Amino acid sequence: QFNLGEVDADFKYFDNTETELVHFDAALARVGIADTSPSAKLDVNGNLQVQSNITASGNVKAGRYAETLQDVTAAGSNQGDATDLAGSAANGIILVNLANDTNGVKLPAVSTIPVGTRYTILNNNASRTLEVYPATGDKIMPSLTDNNAATVPNGGTLVVIKRNADGYIGFFGTVPS
Repeated sequence: QFNLGEVDADFKYFDNTETELVHFDAALARVGIADTSPSAKLDVNGNLQVQSNITASGNVKAGRYAETLQDVTAAGSNQGDATDLAGSAANGIILVNLANDTNGVKLPAVSTIPVGTRYTILNNNASRTLEVYPATGDKIMPSLTDNNAATVPNGGTLVVIKRNADGYIGFFGTVPS
């Protein structure tokens, strides 16, 4: 047992060459493994090997591969009542469940996000299409007019990037065979 007196004193564990292996930051309640100034509850500087599953209750950040991975449930059959993605993490991957040929999701208004913001939307349903709506007054270019939805095939992908003040430019991925 360490720090039973609730003193603001860090605890450090060194190897036989006096390299700090573990750092317990008492003031910030953080632990660093091979990291002397942890910036999260657990901060690991190096490879991490997990023998079983990793369970996360929030978004999962994966550095250079994907900013976030987020599960969303499709709802509504028009632009007004589709699941709103406003507040979803930009530049990440959004897995959409419960697509049923009418349920959809709605993109954030282009006026609320910077140019270049990207959303990668995966239709996580193997047998139904997904409707992806722009916000009211926005459009998904090059071919969809204001307020019209893009239809993502079952198992397919749509990548949209804010192009300008008018809307997004969309790129469809193909379903692997």
